[in-house]
Amino acid sequence: FDECLGLLAGRQPQTSMKAGYFIGNVPGVQRLGIPWLKMQDGSSGFRPTQPGEAGTTTQFPSLLALASTWDPGLVHQVAKAIAREFRGKGANVLLGPGVNVHRIARGGRNFEYISGEDPYLGSVLTAAYIRGVQSQNVMAVVKHFAFNEQETNDNYESSNVAYRTKWELYYEPFLAAVQAGVGAVMCSYNRVNRTYACENDQLLERDLRWTMGFEGFVMSDWFATRGTNAIRHGLDMEMPTAMHFSKLELTRLGNRRAVLQALDTSSLMLGNGTGRPKKHSLANGASKHTD
Repeated sequence: FDECLGLLAGRQPQTSMKAGYFIGNVPGVQRLGIPWLKMQDGSSGFRPTQPGEAGTTTQFPSLLALASTWDPGLVHQVAKAIAREFRGKGANVLLGPGVNVHRIARGGRNFEYISGEDPYLGSVLTAAYIRGVQSQNVMAVVKHFAFNEQETNDNYESSNVAYRTKWELYYEPFLAAVQAGVGAVMCSYNRVNRTYACENDQLLERDLRWTMGFEGFVMSDWFATRGTNAIRHGLDMEMPTAMHFSKLELTRLGNRRAVLQALDTSSLMLGNGTGRPKKHSLANGASKHTD
C-alpha cells in the first residue's frame, strides 16, 4: 500500500537546489525494479537548476523554430541529441514536447509548441520528436493536455471546445504522441468545458484513454491538481509533491478498500497498461467520432 502511494506523487527536497534532485522526483520501488523518475525541463534542452550547472548544457532551437524546418528527420535527430544530454545529466524523464496548436498570436508559450498553427504538421513532428527521445531510454511527457493555448488567466479560464473541433484541430498532435508510444501525458492548469483538466474524466478517460488508446500515465502540471478526488477521474500522479495525493488525503476518500480500488485503476500501478476498459482505440485504427 505504501509503495503504491509513493508512486502517486513527487517528492521535493527541503531546498529546491539540493544536489541530486531534479525539477520532478518520484521515488522508485527497489523491490519491484522500478527506478526513481528523475524529471527535468525542457523540450529545447536540459534546464540547469543545480549548483554549478549553468553553462554546462546545450540550448537547442525552440520547438517552434524546429517546426519551421518542416523536417521530421531533423526533429528526430535533435530530440535524440537532447535526450542523450538528459541521460548524461542523470535524468530519465524529459518534460516535453509541448504540442498545443496555436490559438492566439500572443500566447505566452507559443515558442515551445511544436505544432505551430497546423495540427497535421504538429502530429508528424510530435511523433518524430517522441521517437527520438525515447530511443535513448528517456521517457517523453507530451503536454499540455489540453486546450492550454493561452497563459492569460490559465489557472482558472475555461476553454470551451466542441467535440468535433477537439478532434479535427486540437487533438491531432496528442493522438500522434499516443501512437508513437509516449510514456506519459501532462494535464494542464486550465478548465476544459468548465471542469479542470486534471480532474476531467471526459478529457482523461473518454478521450485520452478510451478513444486514443493511451496506455501510459497522466501527471499533473506543477501544482495543477485541484483535489484528491482527481484520482477517480483519470489523474495518476500529482506533481511536484503530495498536497492532495498524500496518504492522509487519500484515506479520506473512504476506507482502505476504496483507496486500493482507486489505486488499482491508476495506470501507473499496472506498468505499461491500464485497468480501464478501452471502448475504442484510434491507435488501432478505430473511428474517433464516437458521440
